[in-house]
Amino acid sequence: MPATAGDRPADSQRTYSLPGRLDDGNALFVLRVCLPDVEVFTRTGDDRTVTGFLHDGRSSWATLTPAAEDAALARQGGPRRLADEAEHVLAHRARQGAPSLYDFGMTVQPDQQYTWYKNPDTGPYRPPATA
Repeated sequence: MPATAGDRPADSQRTYSLPGRLDDGNALFVLRVCLPDVEVFTRTGDDRTVTGFLHDGRSSWATLTPAAEDAALARQGGPRRLADEAEHVLAHRARQGAPSLYDFGMTVQPDQQYTWYKNPDTGPYRPPATA
């Protein structure tokens, strides 16, 4: 069974830059495009605080709980740093002008399929690799 936040303590905990809201469907769409193997769930609390849960289906997980206007508390565990990956994707989206899901398209060919941003000739939409 995959690990969850309740299975063991977090390997790391830090403040996370949150360029956008966790309940923004456009941001969630971009996370799904860029991290297709990561499950993303959100839950709204009584105080309208949206908490994000990420899981890779194997052994890595993260929770993102808003702590301020543009920040969240990130707890994560497992070999992948899912909060770091999500932060990278959402920061790249913000630098691109926060595109909506309607700015994307998909190309399907016999040997591949990929999602692109604004121009099908530019190929797959992926943020630049992290340093």
